[in-house]
Amino acid sequence: MDAFFVGPIPLSKLLEYKALPPLSEERAAALTRICSRDPTGWSEADVREEFISPLLAILGYEKGTRFSIERELPVALDGRTNFIDYQMTLWAQNFWLIEAKKPQTEPIAKKGKTESKKPRRQTYFKADDIAQAIAYAAHPQINATLAMLCDARRLTIYDRETAIDAPLLDIAVTELPTRIDEVRALVSPWQLWFFEKRRIVRLIDKVFDKEINFGRLEEFKRLVATRLDSKQRLVFDNWRQHSTDTSDAEADTTPYRNSDPAALVEGAFFFPANEANASAMVEALVDASRPDSFSILHRIFPDRARDMNDSFCVHALHFLIELEASGTPIQWLPSWLGDSLETALPNYIGMCLTHFEADPVRRNILLCASSLRRLIKASFVVDQAIWATGSVAHAVARYFTPEDDMSQILSNPGRQIILALDGLSGLAILRLLRQSRDRHGEALAAVLESQLRGLWQAEIAMLSRPSDYSLLLQQRGLGECHPTEAVDVVYDHLGDATLNLLNRYPRWRAYALAHHLGSVQDLAVCRSATAREWLAPHDRAATGDRSNLLAHRFFLEDAATLELIASRYGFPSNAPD
Repeated sequence: MDAFFVGPIPLSKLLEYKALPPLSEERAAALTRICSRDPTGWSEADVREEFISPLLAILGYEKGTRFSIERELPVALDGRTNFIDYQMTLWAQNFWLIEAKKPQTEPIAKKGKTESKKPRRQTYFKADDIAQAIAYAAHPQINATLAMLCDARRLTIYDRETAIDAPLLDIAVTELPTRIDEVRALVSPWQLWFFEKRRIVRLIDKVFDKEINFGRLEEFKRLVATRLDSKQRLVFDNWRQHSTDTSDAEADTTPYRNSDPAALVEGAFFFPANEANASAMVEALVDASRPDSFSILHRIFPDRARDMNDSFCVHALHFLIELEASGTPIQWLPSWLGDSLETALPNYIGMCLTHFEADPVRRNILLCASSLRRLIKASFVVDQAIWATGSVAHAVARYFTPEDDMSQILSNPGRQIILALDGLSGLAILRLLRQSRDRHGEALAAVLESQLRGLWQAEIAMLSRPSDYSLLLQQRGLGECHPTEAVDVVYDHLGDATLNLLNRYPRWRAYALAHHLGSVQDLAVCRSATAREWLAPHDRAATGDRSNLLAHRFFLEDAATLELIASRYGFPSNAPD
């Protein structure tokens, strides 16, 4: 039996469970009604219509929703097509099933020797019916763990992975109004979601309890970590889709304010955000820092260099500014950033304005992130087969998304490709950085530099496939707002975004002009309109050789590579504005 029923849940396992909310009065009343009916004379169809369908609604399932129901699902079994009465899905994935039966009259005793000292267990449903339900659950098309049999007099749930000689739960329908939480704890949607996660842990125990090779354990840990890494952007996309209020065109900051800090840092930080959403994110993180600043600071600014991009750095700076303004006590800061907010904040402003010039590891991570995004986008543009995935994703969105949903209304092939580009870019830098660490987890500057130079060569090769890449890009008509092609080629997006953020804080704008005037002038050379606005009232001008500055900042002094990449995007590095 699940730990939910046999006693308190240990604190160490609390994350494997979900609190069960009370059943609403309306649903409790509906349950009492269906359990008080006498099913004598009912057919199997009556059981489905009069009892099981209402019960599923009480549990939280509804056809066509994220917690849906499939009825009469055909499956091939032993050369014949059989039909499962009810198959419940969570986000279109199969998780458990119900087999309806005509009301039984008496329990079916298991056959056995009457002289056995240990009495044979009796089962309410016939052995053949139980075997059929278990076979359906084990079918590759279904792969469900739990199978329920129900005849409107009794319901019985089996967990085919733990025991099939005895049910996991067996309840008379007349007892159901007082024992419904036992059923809900197993098969209501969110409870089942956590049950499936415990199923994964259970399988790990089964596989590794007898392992004898420590190296295999380490390899599997890396394999699982890589798979989970690959889900981070998908999880954020799911969250963003789930959180969006499609009935209101105005930005709703509530999802950002109410989100888990880890979701904000590992997901939303990697994307540009309007002022309202960015402020909501930072406000939520500052609030979370008041009882525990260490966990937030360590996630954003760990000792070892982490995956990041320009947007991440700007959100991180925004967080530091608001954290300092809030007066929140700080227990810890990494040594590379500073020993207090009074030193860390100015230090980080300088890093953002110089593209982390003094920190080769973090500089190279940023350059790899922008190069990966350019390369992935170029692959979509150049390769017709990859480009076609946008049309497929668009067609799928049109077909499955409700007609009045804003994401369906705004969908087009180009938008689907841009959404894919966002996710793939984040995953790519995460994986590249994992490959560039030593066994202690330190990112290696020389390895990152080698990776970066390899990306440039791959980018040049990809851009050379069409006779005129910039024309092909224009005719593809992606309509991307982010200047992917220019970033870290002829335009310092991080520096420009940093100046835009500091514009909102007169104190820090004055600090930047007083202490980083040279960096602001360099940014003006790197096509920052904000930098030029800053310089104009002070009668300052952008000075310096653009090609040399770009090669130094973005291409490790490799002017030839800069010129090759810039020219293929249609903006030679030394062209006038």
